[in-house]
Amino acid sequence: MKGWRTSAQSLDELRLLIDELRASFAEQRRAISRLAGERVSWLVGHQSQICSRIESLLTAAGGREGLPEPLRNIMAAVRIEAEATALLAAIAAHSVRNLIEQSEPAGYNATARPTRTTSPICLLTTL
Repeated sequence: MKGWRTSAQSLDELRLLIDELRASFAEQRRAISRLAGERVSWLVGHQSQICSRIESLLTAAGGREGLPEPLRNIMAAVRIEAEATALLAAIAAHSVRNLIEQSEPAGYNATARPTRTTSPICLLTTL
């Protein structure tokens, strides 16, 4: 295993960035639960910046292989939080999509396609 080739200050900065990323995921889940789209978008951009800073620190230190065990465990926990946040976002998007489709009035759109989400009722008459 390669050794960690960085200063204690860089290690502390990495810990702070990881904590900031965890807090950001928690805030993003709260924003998703409130359907606060603008806040979610801002948080995604912020998380991207944090991840870029983490990646540059790891690259300068020689990669992830030499990362101390406690930090690797914390990063694994952050990955789990990221997956949970992504799953929550997907479920929320699916639920909102279903809600919108159910409240859509029956009719026709500009291309003459039916807009109703239920199957049409067919009336059969006999002559």
